[in-house]
Amino acid sequence: MTLPTVMIVDDDEAIRETVADVLQLAGYEVSLAEDGMQAMSLLQTAPHPALILLDLMMPRMDGRAVMANLAADPTLADIPVIAFSAYAGQFDLPEGTKLLEKPLGLDDLLSAVAASAPS
Repeated sequence: MTLPTVMIVDDDEAIRETVADVLQLAGYEVSLAEDGMQAMSLLQTAPHPALILLDLMMPRMDGRAVMANLAADPTLADIPVIAFSAYAGQFDLPEGTKLLEKPLGLDDLLSAVAASAPS
């Protein structure tokens, strides 16, 4: 059985690919974006993911700007977001946003995704 699609948004290619590999091995479909602008573009043209894993510190459009854009668009506002950053304690995030600290622990990642991605 294939699990829902998770969008991974991170400017670090190694992190994107590693997280994608872990989620695919666990049965999830994945889509990838290298920054917030690419993520927002994909969200306008491709089927919506069940969950977005979102780095907070990226060039062009950071994670907080992505979350603001998601909240402002009624067609995207209900997509759950798990934010992650090496500087997790420095961000004021919307209420209810899950936050994981980098480096990501694989068990923590999989548990958070399983709890957040609607089936």
